[in-house]
Amino acid sequence: MRKYIHIGYPKNLSTTLQRDFFCKHSQIHHLGVGVGSNIGYVNDEINMICEDYLLYANERKYEKVRDYSKQVINDYMQSVEKQSEHYKQVIGISGELLSFKFSPDHVDSHTKARRLKEIFDTDTTIIMVIRNQVDLLCSLYREVIKIGYPHTFQDFIEYTFYYQDRNFALDFCYDQTIKLYSRLFGKENVKVLPIEDVRADNGSLEKDEQGNTLLMKWLCDALELEFEEPGLSHHNRPLNGQELQYKMQLNKERTHDLGRSVYSVVNGHRMAAYFNNDLQVPLPKNLHTGLLNKRKSIDEARIAAREHAGNLRSIDYYADSFFMDKLKKLYREANENLKTLGIELPHSYDF
Repeated sequence: MRKYIHIGYPKNLSTTLQRDFFCKHSQIHHLGVGVGSNIGYVNDEINMICEDYLLYANERKYEKVRDYSKQVINDYMQSVEKQSEHYKQVIGISGELLSFKFSPDHVDSHTKARRLKEIFDTDTTIIMVIRNQVDLLCSLYREVIKIGYPHTFQDFIEYTFYYQDRNFALDFCYDQTIKLYSRLFGKENVKVLPIEDVRADNGSLEKDEQGNTLLMKWLCDALELEFEEPGLSHHNRPLNGQELQYKMQLNKERTHDLGRSVYSVVNGHRMAAYFNNDLQVPLPKNLHTGLLNKRKSIDEARIAAREHAGNLRSIDYYADSFFMDKLKKLYREANENLKTLGIELPHSYDF
């Protein structure tokens, strides 16, 4: 069987693709994430590999589990291939957190890429869906508010720029990511799609003359599969501007994830398999509290925005042009370099 890894990028229909394409295409055996739920995997072992060892484990820990992780993937592939009703063509994983350093407790993206190569080997197709970086930063800001961030867009942009040597800013220089994965997996195995090529300005997915969704066609071609078009749904409803503004205020009162101290974790509830099976302990109590705070504040923000729409202002995306211009310059140069790699970008990248 051929292998694939969908590494993101974030805010590019990742959950929809995980739940409705990778899990539903008849020729794909998807290991996760997105199996049965937005954060589900086929088993706890693969959950631990994808949600902890690839993203967070320091080198000392990773060295202890590297061979084990590779064996888990190989054994699972062999078990699928031995099934009498086996008709799958590809097997793999999807995780947008693989493409960038989402939070300070992540290992850097080069380390993630190297670990992917060591565990999956080089005969693996890498799927990258990119988005113009200014839109991506705005969308990522909306996401971090949902995950506990209590500060303004100005604060977010300043953090992105000032601490680019240790955060996700440079991960959005797509040319460097493409070169990295091409070096590790081979240029022929790295497939890159600007989401703007297949999505209209209003957010709807473009179709060809036969009514086929262009995104589905591109993915099937990239993975060398027969064309199938499973129904696509929203599995992660976004908060609107007023809900986000209210949620940001609640984040100051009910801390969780990105609102907690530096000596804490983000998305810790997704690591339950690691805590339970590797460490053999229950989920930490503060993670339960944080998860409850997150869910309660999201629900409260939606109710408040619905009941007091006329009195609540919407979230804004103001940031001092000094910082935005410098980030645009950084990404503009990176986008220019994509031309030398044979990738043409839509005009929305001209900023």
